[in-house]
Amino acid sequence: ARRLCDCGIGIYLWHFQVFRLLILLFPDAWGTPQMCLVGLFEALSLTLIMAALSYYLIERPVIRWGARRLSVA
Repeated sequence: ARRLCDCGIGIYLWHFQVFRLLILLFPDAWGTPQMCLVGLFEALSLTLIMAALSYYLIERPVIRWGARRLSVA
């Protein structure tokens, strides 16, 4: 649960873009409840991947940089 909380801002930032991209790429794939459920799982998976990548590649290095910078000052 803690790791999911670490990526919370990324989830918030990425979910809308992922849904928009999936709707734009696959506009006909949202016609039935079953297809919507598949789309939801795809969007959730992509959102979690993007959130984790942005946390580990952007957020965490910036946090470490800031902590080092504050400890030196």
